[in-house]
Amino acid sequence: MSMTAEEMQIIEDLVPGAIVKYRKEDGKILYSKRLENLFEDPQDIDDEVKPLDNFYSLIPDRERERVLDMMNSQLEFLHCITLNMRLAEPEGRCCLCEYRGNIVKSENDEELMYALLIFKE
Repeated sequence: MSMTAEEMQIIEDLVPGAIVKYRKEDGKILYSKRLENLFEDPQDIDDEVKPLDNFYSLIPDRERERVLDMMNSQLEFLHCITLNMRLAEPEGRCCLCEYRGNIVKSENDEELMYALLIFKE
């Protein structure tokens, strides 16, 4: 059973990081309130800028294949994911975070990823 955005927000308010929910198939972000706030540029007032919409695009290009392979291996053998990874901010800087996640099947049999991202300084 999937959680509502309201339930996700309640949990996110209790944890030291960001919660993200996205489709495993294509990385489409379905929930990422705090993540959007962290990656949002307050100076950016251009309405043409796309919102944060794909989790996989946040992984630096040269690391993406390796990180996704590690995630899939952990899901297959451990049935959960725990790893340290870098996320690329829109302006090009990278930040290190601990990713803790798992997969849930939705009512329509879609594979959804739920992850807690704990940012490290």
